[in-house]
Amino acid sequence: MDKDTRAVFSANLQRLMENMAIDRYKLSDDLDIKYSTLGNWIQEKAFPRIDALEDIATYFNVEVIDLLTDSEDRQPKAVRINVYGAIPAGVPLEAIEFIDGFEEIPREWTLGNKEYIALRVQGDSMFPEYLEGDVVIVLLCSDFDNGDDCVVFIDGYDATLKRCYRTDKGIQLKPLNQAYPPKTYGEGDDPIEILGIVKEIRRKVK
Repeated sequence: MDKDTRAVFSANLQRLMENMAIDRYKLSDDLDIKYSTLGNWIQEKAFPRIDALEDIATYFNVEVIDLLTDSEDRQPKAVRINVYGAIPAGVPLEAIEFIDGFEEIPREWTLGNKEYIALRVQGDSMFPEYLEGDVVIVLLCSDFDNGDDCVVFIDGYDATLKRCYRTDKGIQLKPLNQAYPPKTYGEGDDPIEILGIVKEIRRKVK
């Protein structure tokens, strides 16, 4: 294998490891690869066999060609996700028939089996940062950090967007519009469920 291909592979592998916050110890353990062998790949001293390349591609949810091609030479690859106008509580996403369009996100965002949806903002409770009609890209997860803007289910109603904080009394949902008061729900006691956190806001210019 020529030096240029080894260099491209090394750069792509290190980029994928960085994006998923995976160090050499974890990757070598997860793929049952000797730490020294992985080190030689990264240092461009050696090159993996095709079966190892396939295992690495599967692990990072990419194609083998993505490991061997300079990212600057490739067109950015995107994943299409659904935009929902509303998300009813208790209804699986795949069962929602009304889809309000599509958005594209970088495929690298989905590394590590991360899942995303898009939701169209309704109402003015998060004004002025969010406007009615904006589309938010949401990483599906049940956990959040204080100050994250989250899509949540409350009391069995459709999903709503609020800024979330953990307090001594439970989870506080804080609208950004001062016309609406914040509300606090005891964790585990009230029917509140975190659907995901906002990754990005998208707004069309009229």
